[in-house]
Amino acid sequence: MKHLFTILCIALCTLKCFGQDLSAADQAMQSQDYLSAFSIYSSCYEADTNNVNCLYLSGISAYRSGDNKMAKKYLLKLETKDTMLAKAWVSLAAIYEEEENPPKAIKYYTRLQESNPNISTYSRKLGRLYRLADSKTDAWRYYAKAYKTNPRDIKCIKGLAELAMANSQGDLADSIIIEGLKIDSTHIGLNLLRAKLKYKVKAYQETAIILESVLGSYDFNAYYHKLYGYALVQIDSSDKAIFHLSKALATTPEDEKVHYYLGTAYEKLEDEKSAIFHFEKAADYAVSSSIDKYFRNLAKLYDQEKDFPKAIEAYKEAYRYGEDPKMLYYLARASDIYYKDKSIAITYYGRYINSKDDVKSYKNYATERKRYLQEQMHQSK
Repeated sequence: MKHLFTILCIALCTLKCFGQDLSAADQAMQSQDYLSAFSIYSSCYEADTNNVNCLYLSGISAYRSGDNKMAKKYLLKLETKDTMLAKAWVSLAAIYEEEENPPKAIKYYTRLQESNPNISTYSRKLGRLYRLADSKTDAWRYYAKAYKTNPRDIKCIKGLAELAMANSQGDLADSIIIEGLKIDSTHIGLNLLRAKLKYKVKAYQETAIILESVLGSYDFNAYYHKLYGYALVQIDSSDKAIFHLSKALATTPEDEKVHYYLGTAYEKLEDEKSAIFHFEKAADYAVSSSIDKYFRNLAKLYDQEKDFPKAIEAYKEAYRYGEDPKMLYYLARASDIYYKDKSIAITYYGRYINSKDDVKSYKNYATERKRYLQEQMHQSK
């Protein structure tokens, strides 16, 4: 009887201590001290592996502390407890989604969606995950299901629009975005998405108007400074374009395209020196197939400035990278002006005449000029 009393006292003391520990753990969770909470909850579970609540809270506190590996260790054990299945699925789905592991995240969100078909969040998350997994049909199906359940879900609307854009369904994407903007016309994400869409279809005026409308509410990163600057160049708003492109250049100083558009903007403002500087930089940093375009613009400006040696070299580079026969024509004319030895110009005129270019005025001029130069050379002998 004495031994039984001792055992009961120890048991009561243990329960009391655990009660105090769990109270401290709950307090730690509320104050976001997740490491301390995890230490207590996990100790509780190790002392009593039948304590499902401590098992769950061990996983949650580990997850909130940033230790996904330990969180999965406890939450995967929770999967075997029938009374806690849904809680395990919610947490595991969130962890795998965060880890960018679509197959595992899809597994748990599917279970949640099937057990709670009226919760649109699960359908929307499945839509996003299937899109990441490059399964567009499934992505569309789940996004559509989420939208049907909750047509005011802006995240779902944005996801549908992005999916339509990825499928090259620009008109559909635009109509979806418009529906979203009817719900929240100030939504930054939807407005930026529409600006990207308008730029893609070369609606530069609309692109500029949309970006102008969000400029005061959103600090543009380099990408949107570029997008805005590119659109402004197209609609001949060169001063504003230079401001935004220069902002982009501060972050991405070796971006060939930014240099090219800055060169274009300065050229429109008749600032040839600045235009040449940026076209040269575009050519220096070029890694794309647009390099011939950069040399073409340089050649034209050098030609206008009567700097024929540089113009000739730029025309040569433009032709080397792009093989546009018109460059042979311009190369012939620049050589004709610069070199005393007219055989150089005759050679380029001949190459142009034999090219497939179909500009009759150029062909006629090249033919006549070549004949004249040959006659002059013959007479001088």
